[in-house]
Amino acid sequence: MRYAIEPSYLNTTDPDLLATLNLGALEIVAGEMAAAFYRELGMWAGFRIGWLQVLPPAPRDPADPTGLKAQGYARLKPFLKRNAQLLFIYRPREEEPQP
Repeated sequence: MRYAIEPSYLNTTDPDLLATLNLGALEIVAGEMAAAFYRELGMWAGFRIGWLQVLPPAPRDPADPTGLKAQGYARLKPFLKRNAQLLFIYRPREEEPQP
């Protein structure tokens, strides 16, 4: 992500701008971690205790189930180089064959 941001923004001493850049990067990384956890089998499983049943919400996008990556990208977008693109790669999990 560092190479996608305009260098003039990275070299600033403005603490608010640096906080915004750090937050945007953190949201993208956290969103990627959440997407990786989502792809793990059983990670987003619900539970039931007596009459109480808790199920996770159905994600709209398997590549970004929490929406954090999109939120971080939107936060960083004004500071990106003109030709820079942050790519989010999503590969569906390959199920292991059952014996």
